[in-house]
Formats: sequence, C-alpha cells, structure tokens
Amino acid sequence: MGDWEAALAHAQKAVTNSPKDDDAWSMLGRAEVFLGDTASAVQHYEKAVEYNPKLATAVLDLTSLYVSMERMADAERVVAAAEKKDSRGKIDEIKVARALILGKQGKIAEATAILASATGKHPDNPLYPRMLARIYRNAGVPDLAAINYEKAWTLDQGDADLAFEYGQTLLNLKRYDEANRLFAIVQERDPDNKSVDYLRGRLLHAAGRFAEASSELEKAVEKSPEDFLSNYWLGIAYLDFARSTGKNVYGLAIAPLNKALELRPERKDVATQLGLAIFEQGKFNYRLASQDTTDEYKAEKLQTAIDLFHESLRYDHADEVYSYMARSFDKLENLDSALVYTRMQLDHMLLKHVKSQKMKHAVANGDTTGEITEPDISQYADSTALRIKTALENVNDLRRGVSILQRLKDQKGIIGFLEDLSGDDTILTQYGMILANAYIETNENTKARAIINRLIEKDPSDCSLHQLNAYIDLKNDHFKSAIEVLLQGVKACPKDPELWVFLGDSYYFSDEKHRPTVEKARDAYKKSCDLGSETGCEKAEQIKQILEQWR
Repeated sequence: MGDWEAALAHAQKAVTNSPKDDDAWSMLGRAEVFLGDTASAVQHYEKAVEYNPKLATAVLDLTSLYVSMERMADAERVVAAAEKKDSRGKIDEIKVARALILGKQGKIAEATAILASATGKHPDNPLYPRMLARIYRNAGVPDLAAINYEKAWTLDQGDADLAFEYGQTLLNLKRYDEANRLFAIVQERDPDNKSVDYLRGRLLHAAGRFAEASSELEKAVEKSPEDFLSNYWLGIAYLDFARSTGKNVYGLAIAPLNKALELRPERKDVATQLGLAIFEQGKFNYRLASQDTTDEYKAEKLQTAIDLFHESLRYDHADEVYSYMARSFDKLENLDSALVYTRMQLDHMLLKHVKSQKMKHAVANGDTTGEITEPDISQYADSTALRIKTALENVNDLRRGVSILQRLKDQKGIIGFLEDLSGDDTILTQYGMILANAYIETNENTKARAIINRLIEKDPSDCSLHQLNAYIDLKNDHFKSAIEVLLQGVKACPKDPELWVFLGDSYYFSDEKHRPTVEKARDAYKKSCDLGSETGCEKAEQIKQILEQWR
C-alpha cells in the first residue's frame, strides 16, 4: 500500500541479493509491521539483530513488538544483546528500548526519565514522544498515551502509521471522531495515499463497526486489488459483521479471503478463516432447506450445502463440518453417507482428544515438538475413556448414528457403535436397551443379559427391562429359565399385566401336562386379567376350561 508496498518489494530484493544486509532485513521488518504482517516482521527483525545486535531501529522496533506481544523474555534478550554491544550507552534508541521494558514492568518513573533525556537531545524527533506514548499505552494509562501521541503527531502529521497508532489509543478512550479526523488529515495532505482506506477500515473494525469497516476496506481492495492485507481484513470484517448481526454475508467474505490465500498460500490462519466462511455459507443453505418448503427446493439447498461443506474441507475447517454433512445427507434420506460422516465427525473429535493426550504426555517428558496426524489411541490406557468422553461431548452425533443404524436395521453396526461406550452410566441409561436388543437379535444372549442386569440394578422398577430380560429366554423356548426371571420381574413390577402374561406362558409351556404348573399359569393369567389385559383374560379362560376337562 503506497510507499510501504514499494519499500517491502525493495527490501525483499535487497535481502535476496545481500542475505547478511542488516539494514535490508530491518527495512523488510518495518514494512511488514506497517502492513500488519507481525509474524513475518518479528522473524525478519530477528535476522537484522542477528547480523547487527545494536542496529538501533531494529532493536527498538523488535523490542516494541515483543513488549506488545507480552514476550518479555525475548524483549530482554534483544535489549541485553544491544546494550552489551553499546557498552558506553551512546545509542538513544537502545536506551528507549530498555525504557519500553521498564514501562511494561511498571517502572514508569525510570522509563520516563530515559525518554525525557532522549527528547531533550532531539526535541524535533517524533520518535521519542511516540515511544513514551507506547509506554503509557502498555501500562494501561491511555490518557497520558494520547497526550504524548499528540506531541508526536504535531511533529509529523503526515505519518499514516502514527495516525493509526494514535487512533487506536483514541479509540480506547472512545474518541472515535478524533481518530477518524487523523486519517482525514493524512488523506488531505496525500490524496494518492493508498493506505488511508485500509487503516480507517482497520480502525472501524477495532471499534466493532464492521459494516463501515468493510466499506472502507472495499475501497482499499479496489485501489490495491493485489494487496494481501486489504483482502484479508475485508474478509475478516465481513465474517465479524455476519457473526455480530446474524446476517448472511459470509459469501462476501469468501472472495477476498480466497484472494488473500492466493497471495499468501503459506498462511494457515487465512485458510482457516476461508474454510470457516465457506462452512458458514453451507450452514445458511442447510437452514434454508430446513424451512417449510417444497421437496425439490429442500433437495437443491441441501445439495448446495453439501457442496460447500466439501469445499470447506479443502482448507482448515470448523469442528462441526462433518456433523453438518451427516445432517444434510440424513435429510436427503441418504443414510449410508449420513452414517459415514457421523462416524467421521466422532473420529475427528476423538483425534482432538488424542492429540491433547499425546501433547500432555510429551510435555511431561520434556518434548513439545511432536504432533499426531492420525488417530492412534492404542498406546493410551484410557483409550475407551477417550471414546466415551468424545461421545458425551457430541451427543447429537451419537444419537444420529444410533438412529441411522436402527433405520438401517444394522444390529451388528449398533453393537460396533455402542459396545465400547456402554461402560459409561449416562450412555448405558440412554442406549443400553438398544444395545441389549442388538445383542439379542444377533444371538449374543449372554452379553444382552449382562447389559439388562446392569440396567435393572440401576432401576429395578423399569418393567420394560424385565420384559426384555424374559424375552431372551422366551425367544429360545427356555421357559423354566424365564420363570425365574419373570418372578423377579413381577416382584419389581406387580402391576405390569404383560409380565404376568409372560409368566403364565412360561409356566404353561414349561410343563403343559402338569396340573400344579398349569394352575400357576392360570393364576398368572388371572392376575394379568385383573390388571386389564384382554390377552390375560382370554388365556385365563382357556386354562380354566383345560383344568375342568382334567377333572
């Protein structure tokens, strides 16, 4: 933007031609600071002080950056190295760098004394009141910061970078109009200045006035369509406008963020924001499809949402993207795909837990460099616990997975989905009967009974559990075993007519020729009849007639 773009290009060329040119590295860092690329600026200022530890501008600018980033150990390292080389203390900028550290440490008197001395030597240099302003700003005293920024501004009213810095302090003091006037002055004095729209946009963004910010940044992009930062911050402004208002302007963020990533493909943070913008646009289409509309319209919007979700996966994406893809396929009745993405969502969240677990292990062993990219939980003793933790934190995805498997009538799939999770009481309570039924349907009766007994132990009054428990035996014509189970059932649920019917059946079929056993069947059926069961009444009458014939 403006001269700083040219300075950046010149500095990049200079360090390419002379890799040990400290001034070139410092100029590159300074251009990047002005253009907002702090991470690169730090890296390149470090190069400058590596080749010349007492290079005044680099030491001061790098120290200022480290102080603002709360990286005090790095700030101390840079200043100490400079002071060692400038043992006689002749370089004022190095003294001022020390003052920045002292100010951050709360030693304001010592810091201001250094700045007062430097200002006395160089009364016309705006650097020193500007640095004093930074000290007060870092110390949380914006009123005094503003006073000293005003002194610096009086000495250099054409510096757009100073205007932005001063403007941020005025913004903290809620003096936005004054901040805006600073840029108007810059713009008036330099009509061709390409940076003012960008800086005004940044200032408006900092004020939370995202619609106005995006308008200014649109102008900046129009003037400098190939500028990385103008495109990046325009995309961010639209994202924040959408988040703060609920309005769907996510689509407007996509183009500038895409351009920013094209200009700086190594910037993962840009990829993350681009993926998020695309994802949010997909969510908007998903919500449209969820409204009361025609089937054709729903299908169209859901497919658009799915396409956008797929697109977001090309970049860094939000944690919920697989979940929304699963929801979309579910609404389209594409259950197989819905199940695949439900599992991918749970695996994705599980991987986050695994990474966290591995990082904790690495830190405990003094290694923070390792990173994990594939799910590998076998090395952890609590791998099942991690799966349970993931399931409990993603209950909607767990519920959807079970529902889809039920609709697909995939009993083995249900077992695979729930088996490892059933050790948790919450999951057991919600899905235990489903898992037990899946075991029964796949003839794993021992596992089914173990699940049911655990559930009965938790809630003996749940009559459906006793029914399911008996069903295991009745299904296999194990009537005598069923009697034992059902006696426990009617004891816990004496008013459940179905349990009494099952008990009657079990008595009758266990030995239909033995009168005492048949009489027990009659009594059970009669009890069921008394509780209002038509089936119980019919069977009680049938048994009555059989017993009368035996007389």
